[in-house]
Amino acid sequence: MTTMTTMTNTGPQFMNLHELILIPFDDMDWDVLSLNPNASPILEKNLHKVNWSNLSSNPGAIHILETNLDKVEWDMLSRNPNAIHILEKNLDKVDWPQFSLNPNAIHLMEQNLDEVN
Repeated sequence: MTTMTTMTNTGPQFMNLHELILIPFDDMDWDVLSLNPNASPILEKNLHKVNWSNLSSNPGAIHILETNLDKVEWDMLSRNPNAIHILEKNLDKVDWPQFSLNPNAIHLMEQNLDEVN
């Protein structure tokens, strides 16, 4: 028997905007779901299926990333606009070229101009 789960997709990059959809749980694309900022409740219950690189760039998954720093992909986290507070505490792990793409990182780049390429 296949378990079904419900999910609403609100980002323009996700199908069936503003509609409730049923997805067979076994058919979920976990790589894509890991990018969905609204999928945290599903991802939290299935951490063993998460694509950690994609999740690291997901601005809606900060609370998951904060409790799983050992799984974080720092290059992708460096571009996550909601991860500034994590990155500030881990400047030695920041990927500076990726960080340069982060719109919320300007103040840290100004303080660390020698790191910016």
